[in-house]
Amino acid sequence: MRAMIVEDEPASAEYIAAICKRFAPNVVLCAQAENGEEALACMESARPDIVITDIAMPRMDGLSLTAELSRRYPNVSVILISGYQQFEYARTALRYGAVDYLLKPVNPKELVRCLNTIAARRTQANANAPQPHVSSFTPLQHYVDAHLCETLTLPALCKACNVSQ
Repeated sequence: MRAMIVEDEPASAEYIAAICKRFAPNVVLCAQAENGEEALACMESARPDIVITDIAMPRMDGLSLTAELSRRYPNVSVILISGYQQFEYARTALRYGAVDYLLKPVNPKELVRCLNTIAARRTQANANAPQPHVSSFTPLQHYVDAHLCETLTLPALCKACNVSQ
């Protein structure tokens, strides 16, 4: 799984990264951002599966980021981290689709448990997803193999496989 850390405090970001590297070897840190705006700007290039974000940050806080991620990237799991033990923050986080809400300082066991839960859910979702039928590509593969030296065109491929363009 690919993870992005969004944290404006460098020491906290390093701490979270160290936990992931040491205790969650299945997690690859693909990006780091200092606020929600920066995180959104690098979502396409980083392609994280998980965003681990602080709540209190300048320019765009973690709750606003979570809401935007839920709208734009619904398959990205969000873990919110906060130094504030306020019920309203946690409730808002869950309403925006966050997977969990952890308090600072982050307990390594809690973060790893959360990451493992996300991994298990993703594995289960992938196992339940419909799989393409490889056999449906067999006629196409045979035609291409037999005509590799020729210029292949879409109309010819469709005619040979008896499908429409």
